[in-house]
Amino acid sequence: MDLNDEISSLYEGSPSWRWDFVKVLVQENRKPSRLAEKPIVDAYRFLKRWMNASEVDRYLLKRDYPDVFSAYVLFANPHSEKWVIEAGLLSEASDADIGQFAGHRAGTVNLYGQLFYDVRERRSAKGYIANQVLVPAVQRGMDGRDFDFCLKSLAYFGGWKVLTDFVAEGAMSEDTRHFFTENFMDQMLKLGYKATHRLEVNNFTSIQIIEMCVKLRELEQTRTGPLTHSETWGIMENLLKKCGTTVAQGQAITAGVEPRVLENTNGKILSYGDPIPVTAGDNHGKAE
Repeated sequence: MDLNDEISSLYEGSPSWRWDFVKVLVQENRKPSRLAEKPIVDAYRFLKRWMNASEVDRYLLKRDYPDVFSAYVLFANPHSEKWVIEAGLLSEASDADIGQFAGHRAGTVNLYGQLFYDVRERRSAKGYIANQVLVPAVQRGMDGRDFDFCLKSLAYFGGWKVLTDFVAEGAMSEDTRHFFTENFMDQMLKLGYKATHRLEVNNFTSIQIIEMCVKLRELEQTRTGPLTHSETWGIMENLLKKCGTTVAQGQAITAGVEPRVLENTNGKILSYGDPIPVTAGDNHGKAE
């Protein structure tokens, strides 16, 4: 382990920092101090026994450490309800609400948060949540694990009710619908911001850019407050309509048959399953 790895393992910013510490204690055959927190002590004793346990011993571990056992199994299994529980811990929901929704005891949810997903005390630190929670979810891959980022972002920014409405079937509540509507507009504004910083001014775009700037200036002079969502959307819509493409505008497709299609079929319109008439030509298939 190099110096950077050692520093990473000591960083308490990781949501699983307690469990990381327990693993290091077991690896170095050391015990927690007398002042250590109860979750760390229980997790240490559990992991020590788990490392050398038989199948029967693991059933006994479930009896002796029910919440630690259940929390660890959730954490170790990527197909478990861990994603719902982690998303819930990012929201204002209680352990009981999360446990009832995910099908686990409230004590298991609480211990899971302490050992593997300690984020509750830092929910107000948006930079921390973005760096330690949301960015890693995206980096793991949006295609196969989009549910991870999706659930966590909904729970954190929208709240527990938005998350449960999104997951459950049926009509969404008015508050949830309002959240998605406002969020959609906000995301479009952010995309528009990114687009304006990537737009290259050249002979093809200069006139449109000038026109939009003049229109924005006119709106500023006629209004005393900020633009409404509908006005902002109208401006963005005009910009999108004026985006040039490389696709040439063609004629509408008619129901008639293209004459060139009939050149090699003796003027007959073929249907599915009809034999295709093939002629050898004047040279009987030979090259000139």
